[in-house]
Amino acid sequence: MKVSEDELYGRIIKLALEGFFDEWRNASDVASELLRRGWAPKNFKHVRPALEHLVALEVLERERKPRRKAKWLYRKTEKLGERVTMMERGGGQPDR
Repeated sequence: MKVSEDELYGRIIKLALEGFFDEWRNASDVASELLRRGWAPKNFKHVRPALEHLVALEVLERERKPRRKAKWLYRKTEKLGERVTMMERGGGQPDR
């Protein structure tokens, strides 16, 4: 899978490659970190579906946090490095 930092998926994957998902994180944690870095998506409602898609691609894994109002938590999988190639900004050559 090739992704760019210019896309929401690429930004979330970049967080994973930098260690953000070494610990379990919820969708609010991810949205807050995107905002902190100036990478806020046009609509934050796209963050959760992007995380779920990355779970389906086995880039992230998820677990339900038991509470009265359960939340999904996400962390990177061991397959992250073999499943993802980051492209340079603007869609150029791979950035490794």
